[in-house]
Amino acid sequence: MNTPDIKTLKKVIANQANKQEASDVIHWMNTSEGESFLSNEIDADLQNYTPEIADDYLDAPVPKEEMFNFILQQIRQRQWKKRI
Repeated sequence: MNTPDIKTLKKVIANQANKQEASDVIHWMNTSEGESFLSNEIDADLQNYTPEIADDYLDAPVPKEEMFNFILQQIRQRQWKKRI
């Protein structure tokens, strides 16, 4: 399979590619070469990550307490169902 050019990869990531381009990139990413590329891109992004950058993407505070309580509730319900 041919490696997509960087312009096409960026279009797919930006959700601006046509169906054929997106399909080609998805098939390529399922190859070892594509997986390696994606892994390297994610690693590079993580090295540039800072909490300040993350704050730019948050429109509202994360409801940590509510999320935690919801997760606990789900766990308890599943445990209760197992007892029955």
